[in-house]
Amino acid sequence: MVKTTTLKILLTVVMLAGCSTEFRDGIDDTAVSIQSRARALQAWTDSGDLFDGIPHTEDFGKGFRDGHYEIAMGGDGSQPALPPREYRELRNRGDKVGSRLAAYMDGHEHGVLSITAQSRLRAKLSWNESRDMYDGIPHLSDFRRGYLDGFFTTSMGRRETRPVALPAEYSKRRFETALGLARVRTYRDGHQHGTMTAEAEMTVEQVASAAARE
Repeated sequence: MVKTTTLKILLTVVMLAGCSTEFRDGIDDTAVSIQSRARALQAWTDSGDLFDGIPHTEDFGKGFRDGHYEIAMGGDGSQPALPPREYRELRNRGDKVGSRLAAYMDGHEHGVLSITAQSRLRAKLSWNESRDMYDGIPHLSDFRRGYLDGFFTTSMGRRETRPVALPAEYSKRRFETALGLARVRTYRDGHQHGTMTAEAEMTVEQVASAAARE
């Protein structure tokens, strides 16, 4: 009887621990989604003046924010195969709706381009500001490439701490030598440093933004 009771208690604890982990993961995912939406809105606010006067600005802006958000959440930037529900429901109601859909799709493309260009620029600026710290390390060009890649993906909202796959160049036969493997490790080290730097900068930005709202 005692053994059965103990097993039931242990099983309950394990189940609760699993639920707790899933709950925390859910909270983390929600927080990332909210932050990505906020960044998309800020990007549109910052660049909205560039698109002043274009037809269906509201639809363009919605597409811009959605494209920006989808990239930040790990999307590949492809235009949606199906438009948002509100456009599907109005699909056969005249040319004006068709123009609104075209504006949405155009905005979506510009949102994708915006976050991509901004992230690449931020990565280059960050490297230029910090490169003196890494002068003299072996295989600096590989470190730089890893740093830029790590910073770039992280600043777009991705959360990889290591590259999912090495660039194709590093998979060639010549990288199976001792020298080649050293270059691969250097690339990974650079990727990690770029990732950590981007995360630190994004944290500072979030704190500053929260302080400004208060």
